[in-house]
Amino acid sequence: MLKIFDVLISLLMLINSFIYKLKVRVESSRFFYFFKPLDTDIYIASYMKSGTTLTQVMLFEILNKKNLDYSNINDVSPFLDDSRSDSWFKHVKQWRTNKNITYLQYEDVVTDLGAAAEKLADFIGVELTEEQKAQVVERCRFDRMKKEEKKYSPKPNFSNFIREGRTGSGKQNFSDEQQQLFLHLSNKHFKNC
Repeated sequence: MLKIFDVLISLLMLINSFIYKLKVRVESSRFFYFFKPLDTDIYIASYMKSGTTLTQVMLFEILNKKNLDYSNINDVSPFLDDSRSDSWFKHVKQWRTNKNITYLQYEDVVTDLGAAAEKLADFIGVELTEEQKAQVVERCRFDRMKKEEKKYSPKPNFSNFIREGRTGSGKQNFSDEQQQLFLHLSNKHFKNC
């Protein structure tokens, strides 16, 4: 009896996940159908779990120096899930040819939030005072974002959305062979970029 119950719970969770993904796809499709881009629009194009939310918060803080209250970052900086099964290499390579773009590497951002904020502000033509930069850094600190995790999660009750806030976990999670494969694929995909 317990096994049947476990199977039913698993099926319900699977159905719930499918419905959520379908709803996101429908909402995204509707958005893209009616969306009319402006020359002043700013896009954050990043691969999953590579600092997208941190960049959203940083950009919002730079652009909105007065009204900084929101219940969820996606209310003020919509996240358009255009996720595909393409590799990280293909994702990065397709953006490397664009000239009106700035690159922020997660390692650089978490190492020096202030420098990353300045780079982003310079790119979009916003002048930051030292006080404003300090405010951006304060609001983008990992411990603060982790504490207010519900403000950044793409869906309610998503636990551990803000994960570690540090770099180097690839070296801990990948074997030497996997790391060598990553380097080989990096050289192959980015040789002419």
